[in-house]
Amino acid sequence: MINKKWLTFLFLATILCCLIWHFNQKPPLIDDWPSEYLVTTSSTVDGDLLMVKNVRNFRYDQEGIVTSINYYDKTYNLSDLVKVWYIYEPFGYAAHSLLSFEFKNNIFLTISIEAKTNKKQTYNAFAGVFRTYPLMYVVADENDAIILRANVRKNQVILYPTTFSPENTRDLLLEMLGEVNRLNDNPKWYNTITANCTSLIVDHINKVSSSKIPYSWKLVFAGYADEVFYDAGLLDTNLSLEEAKKQYNVTELSKNAGDVSDYSILIRKNIQK
Repeated sequence: MINKKWLTFLFLATILCCLIWHFNQKPPLIDDWPSEYLVTTSSTVDGDLLMVKNVRNFRYDQEGIVTSINYYDKTYNLSDLVKVWYIYEPFGYAAHSLLSFEFKNNIFLTISIEAKTNKKQTYNAFAGVFRTYPLMYVVADENDAIILRANVRKNQVILYPTTFSPENTRDLLLEMLGEVNRLNDNPKWYNTITANCTSLIVDHINKVSSSKIPYSWKLVFAGYADEVFYDAGLLDTNLSLEEAKKQYNVTELSKNAGDVSDYSILIRKNIQK
């Protein structure tokens, strides 16, 4: 008869081996990715000139299915940076956070940190705690990133102006694009708790800002994430947070504007402090 201590030891040893195997898994560079994640972005900097390759500019039907696949390369002048906008997409206790960098002449570049699901996967927050999804930084324009969320998915989208100076905005943009470049060769895992869309934005901010944002449970239950930015003084408003949520909600403006060339101007038409 097998001793119970040996059974316990074998059970614990098996669990330990499984954990060691799991945490030694490397995120894949190659998989059966959907079109949204198939092409990655890269960038180079030469003085004030930022060259970005593969800016995403997709179009979608009302079911969220991609109907038009388009990428373009663009050179941005870093000296033309005006500000960074915090885009907040709440849905219950969860939310998605992304940033949009504004240049002069109404040029915008968004960066969205996402879980890179393959064609067989559907995002699951619990599965995201484990090594299930690689990290993906989606670099797109607002006609893709915001229209997808407000007009197609019918989610609320709040477009908060931030207090970042043009200099800090430049540092933040280059910091995030640097990570985009690194992920192209050295992928990392997404993690619902420690490496999600909001917590990683905060990590990037803390790397370029002298004022550090402390880690908070609100970065996991991201439906409260805008409170973190508000309390840190990063939202450029004198309104209360509840008033700001209403003032900077661009959902209906986005739906009314539709997919037009001056989309980014139209959704900011009534945004005032």
